[in-house]
Amino acid sequence: ELGRIDRNGVRQDRLISVAVIGTGDTGYGFKQRELVTGFVRGEDLIDLSGVDGDTATMRSEDLTFVGQTRTPGTAEVSFLVYGAMTIVSINIDDDAAIEMQLQLNGVSSLGVSDFIL
Repeated sequence: ELGRIDRNGVRQDRLISVAVIGTGDTGYGFKQRELVTGFVRGEDLIDLSGVDGDTATMRSEDLTFVGQTRTPGTAEVSFLVYGAMTIVSINIDDDAAIEMQLQLNGVSSLGVSDFIL
């Protein structure tokens, strides 16, 4: 999805690529995770705003970015770097298991500004 996006109240006048990810689009583990190619920090965004952070509740919960950690808690997004790839992990229920993962090749770090939560 390309176009202008209002980010933190600041109008961006350049094209920004947004990878929109929803529940059911990706799974956990090597063969199930979604591969996001060509991601460039500061230019591209990963849109997780359509993901319910806690499917165990009746209401929709926002996700929270917690940075670099192996296992995110309920309604949390984290990442780990393995060589030349970064794995984003998302926990969307009340157990300790990760339900969703993304793989970004050639990305060595991520911050909250890389996501639409």
